[in-house]
Amino acid sequence: MVQPDGSQIVAGVERIVGTIDGRSGSFVLTCYGYGDRPGAGRGFWTVVPGSGTGELAGLRGRGAFTVALGPDGTWRAEDSFTHWFDK
Repeated sequence: MVQPDGSQIVAGVERIVGTIDGRSGSFVLTCYGYGDRPGAGRGFWTVVPGSGTGELAGLRGRGAFTVALGPDGTWRAEDSFTHWFDK
């Protein structure tokens, strides 16, 4: 959602299929993000507990992201992700 002052709010759910530390499967992330000016934003994501499948069963984690529109008109992103597995 873009507000009249140009700030943004985003919320979402994503299903990721891939490999983490040599373990393959899928999991679901929820995210919340915001931007205080057009062309830039930041946010956080969390692994939905119990959503891991295959070898990613028991995956837990959280992360953060920033996005910015570069001078060449392309989007640039930086992400961090900390994860662990339930015992």
